[in-house]
Amino acid sequence: MSVFAANRAASWLIPGLLFAVVSVTGCEDGASSNPESINDSGETGNSSNYAGPPNGTWVGDYLDIVIESGQVTLITLRNIQCSLPNADFPGLTDCKSEVVEGDFDAGVIQGALSVALKLETVKNQVTGISEWHLRGSVGPLSELDGIFFPMDGPPEQFTTIKGTFLFKATDCNCESRITFQATLTPPDQIKDPDNPGNGGGGTVGPDDPGGTFPEDSDPQQVKALERVNWYREQLGLPMLNAIAPLNAMAMDHCACYSQNQAKYGGMSPHDENAAWGPPCYGGLGERAAAKGYNGGGLSEVMAFVNDPYKSVDGWIATLYHRLPLTDPSTTEMGYGHAPGCDTINSGGSGSSSTWEIAYPYDGQTGVDTFWNGYESPQPLPPANGYPSGPIITVQFGSGVTFSITDSSIEDEWGNPVPHTLLTPKNDQNLAWSAALSLYSDDPLKPGVEYTVYLSGTKVNQPWEKVWSFQTAPMAQGQ
Repeated sequence: MSVFAANRAASWLIPGLLFAVVSVTGCEDGASSNPESINDSGETGNSSNYAGPPNGTWVGDYLDIVIESGQVTLITLRNIQCSLPNADFPGLTDCKSEVVEGDFDAGVIQGALSVALKLETVKNQVTGISEWHLRGSVGPLSELDGIFFPMDGPPEQFTTIKGTFLFKATDCNCESRITFQATLTPPDQIKDPDNPGNGGGGTVGPDDPGGTFPEDSDPQQVKALERVNWYREQLGLPMLNAIAPLNAMAMDHCACYSQNQAKYGGMSPHDENAAWGPPCYGGLGERAAAKGYNGGGLSEVMAFVNDPYKSVDGWIATLYHRLPLTDPSTTEMGYGHAPGCDTINSGGSGSSSTWEIAYPYDGQTGVDTFWNGYESPQPLPPANGYPSGPIITVQFGSGVTFSITDSSIEDEWGNPVPHTLLTPKNDQNLAWSAALSLYSDDPLKPGVEYTVYLSGTKVNQPWEKVWSFQTAPMAQGQ
């Protein structure tokens, strides 16, 4: 169950951009246009009986917000870049560098600035559903409009915010609109690393069947464990435990890679040269031995963003990097981080022969409409090249044999969707796994239910599987 092991293909994630400048426009007489949503009817308002996103602190990849009775009382923005290449737009007035170039890091915005942010409902013209939007002004340079998903679910199911930041300079005729998607952690899942009584050294959640982590875990390691277990919970899988040897192994590998990146040349990022000295120990086996790990099924996935949430979400969006994290037999993990590096080492030998895990799972909503193929090794490109539809996988338990004789994807009107099917028989990168994958040759349509049908044999007996999921109401992907 490894994407990296002796005699198996090494793989790592090529990070994609979650923020992208989609337009840079000049405005006449210093006026800037307001961001608009194609779904907005203009009908807005605050609910008299607030039933939107739950109160508390929400932590995301790029923004944190505190909601109290439907009001945003604090917002933190991180890692937001906004720059205007004025040389390419000679008709625009040059803007001050401190205004629109470089990193925009608002830190913690409180007081009068946060009063301009509010939660309000906007009726979707297409679905008729009243969406919850986070709207307002963040300082003198930006306006925000974000939508909570799933929009038609109860408040406790809100998990994601997406939308646009509109950066506007107040002393020149220019603006830059940036799209964003941030995965948020609901208030009841926030853990205080300094408070053992609140998940700071023990369990990720009081009701989790597992999910323990060492007392010396740092906040990033706890977040990575939480995020992996959040996905496993959706699939009904047992929670993973973070253990000290795997935490240390992953941390040292990221330290080795980050400190010696210039020496790697054509080496795989998974490799280490023991001659470099600690924290470099050599191959996967040597590293495990150095940290005292002797468990089974050892695997490794890497990303290069130095962020536990973004790296886990990125791995889950892929094919080969998803499988170790959603493998039913995986029982333990460790996360390491350093500048330009994320590593998860996982392993275990849990009982898994009866498991059958599909992702996206049956009934899942808000599924990405596309995947851009950012993975190495890259799965077989679809007929029209990437982007494809989202990666669909089915994982069986350890040692389970299967074959597929027929597969199909259909939209909610019964139209067949051309797709690519990969199994251990036609993809050597799946040879180590009891797993299959299929993905549409083109991106899926937003807000549509799709049904997947598979048939063949499982352990030499007739087998079929049918399930459905729904894509996000707006086009999104990784």
